[in-house]
Amino acid sequence: MYEDSEWEEGRRRKRLLLLALIIVVLIGLSTWGGVRIGSATTSNEVTTLEHKVSTMESEVEVMATDYSALQSQAEAEYAALQSQAEAEYAALESSNSQLQAQYDTLSKTYTAHQEQLAIAENHATQLQEELDNLQAKYVSLANLKKFDADDNLRVSFTAEEEFLSSRWIAGQITNIGSKTVKKVYVFIFRYNQDGSLMTSEFPPPVITNLGPNETAHFSFLVSDESFKVMVVGDY
Repeated sequence: MYEDSEWEEGRRRKRLLLLALIIVVLIGLSTWGGVRIGSATTSNEVTTLEHKVSTMESEVEVMATDYSALQSQAEAEYAALQSQAEAEYAALESSNSQLQAQYDTLSKTYTAHQEQLAIAENHATQLQEELDNLQAKYVSLANLKKFDADDNLRVSFTAEEEFLSSRWIAGQITNIGSKTVKKVYVFIFRYNQDGSLMTSEFPPPVITNLGPNETAHFSFLVSDESFKVMVVGDY
């Protein structure tokens, strides 16, 4: 409503301006041509001028209508472009949020994998150390010289553990024959660094009634000295 009244007010001002212009023109004509305003010639000219004024007003109205249409079209296009831009911006914001969420997830996953990798590497290091220790024990046990007095008896060493300042050696004897061994004597000889005999246990440990495929265990302590084990069966 406000825009309509403003448009009517502008239109009224234009009409008054045109009428004032006509009056000025008529006064000039009256002065220059000695013609009075009330004469027939002046009346015809006024009619012509009014017609021109009406024509100009019609053209002005058409121009105003065209301007209003163009303005409405421009505003509509601007609103459509603004709406499209806002929609695209919202879509970009949504995509950016999704990408940020994916990045955060990947970053957390990467950090978790790095932690798991560090744990796995630490575990692998521990396993390697344990393997090295087992290998050293295996080599130590493999270097032991076993003396089997009987082919029906098999001696093997199963463990070597640190015990205070000594080593705890564990072994086992298996009867691989077909007869029961009434007594199995386990002789342990300890030697000095120069190879001379240090000690031997006597009487030796005895395992009794070892049947076929049966296994008996034995163990003993040593320090830094080398040793040999001899197993003798009494049938």
